[in-house]
Amino acid sequence: MLIAALSLFFGNVFAQSAADLKNAGNTAFEAKDFKKALDCYDKAIAAWGNEPQNYIMIFNAGACAYKLKEYPKAVNYFDKVIAGNSETEQAYSYKALALKMMKKQDDCIKAYEEGIAKNPQSAALKEGLSKFLRAEGKNHYITGTNLYKATVAKVNAQKLKPKDPAYATETDKAKKEFNTAIELIDKSLAINPDDSESKQVKTACEQSLKSIQ
Repeated sequence: MLIAALSLFFGNVFAQSAADLKNAGNTAFEAKDFKKALDCYDKAIAAWGNEPQNYIMIFNAGACAYKLKEYPKAVNYFDKVIAGNSETEQAYSYKALALKMMKKQDDCIKAYEEGIAKNPQSAALKEGLSKFLRAEGKNHYITGTNLYKATVAKVNAQKLKPKDPAYATETDKAKKEFNTAIELIDKSLAINPDDSESKQVKTACEQSLKSIQ
C-alpha cells in the first residue's frame, strides 16, 4: 500500500509539473516570447507521461519552432499533431512552409497534397500549393532564361557556334528548365485555372522554347 501511495504521489507531482510547464508555455506564447514558450513546451511534452496527448500544446510548440526558424523541430511537432488527427489543416500548412524554408521542395509539395487529401475543402492548403508550384515554376523559367542568354552571349562573342555539339548541350539544359516550369505551372493551374500570373509564366516558357533553334 505504501509503494502504491508513493507511486500515486510522484505520479501526481510529475503530471502537475508537466501541466505547470504547459501553462508557463502558454503564457510565454501569448506574450510572443517564443523561445521561452518552446523551452517550456519541450519540457512539458517530455514529462507528459501516459496522459492523453495535448495536441494544442504540441501544435503551439511546432508554431514556436517555426517562428524561431527551427524548421526540423517544427516539422517533427506538426507530424505529431497530424498523427493524432488533430488540426490537420493548419498542421499540414505549417509543415509545408517549414519544408519550403528547408528547401525540400518535393517534400513540401507532398505535405500540401497529403493535407488536401485529408482536408479536401481547404482553400488555404490549395492556395498554398498553387502559389508554391507557381513560384517554383517561375524559378525554373528564370533559370532557363539565364542559361539561354548565356549561350546566346557565347554565340555573339563567337565563342560558340549553333552547329557545335556544346551549343546543343547548353540549349538542352535551358529547354529542360522551361519544360519543368511548364509542368509545375500546369499543376498550379489545375488548382487555380484563373491564375493570370501562372498563365503568363507558361506562355513565356512556351515562347522561349520556340525561340531556341
